[in-house]
Amino acid sequence: MTNLHISAWRRRKLNEYPTEELPETVGETDAMRGTELRAVLWQALARLPELQRTMLVLRYYEGRTDPEIAEILDISVGTVKSSIWRSLRRLREDEVLSFGRDEEESFGELVA
Repeated sequence: MTNLHISAWRRRKLNEYPTEELPETVGETDAMRGTELRAVLWQALARLPELQRTMLVLRYYEGRTDPEIAEILDISVGTVKSSIWRSLRRLREDEVLSFGRDEEESFGELVA
C-alpha cells in the first residue's frame, strides 16, 4: 500500500509552474460593484427595526456570538436567535436586494 501511494505521488502532474509575472488584479468594475452592494445592503438594514439591525451588526460586522449579543442587549439567547432569523428572512424578501434575480442567489452574494 505504501509503495502504491509513493508511486502515485511520483506520477502526479503539477499544474503550477513558477513565473515572473504576477497574477491579474481585480478590475475597477469589481471594486465598484462591491461598494454598490454594500450601500444597498446598508439601505436594507436601515429599513429594519433598530433592535434587529443592532443584532445583525453585532453578529455579522463585529463577529459576536449569540450569548455575547444577549448579554450586551440584556435579552435571552433564544430571543437573539429568533430575531436574527426573522431579520435575515426580511432581508431575503426585500425587493431592493433581489435586483431581479433569484432571491437566494442575490442575498447570498450580499452576505458572503
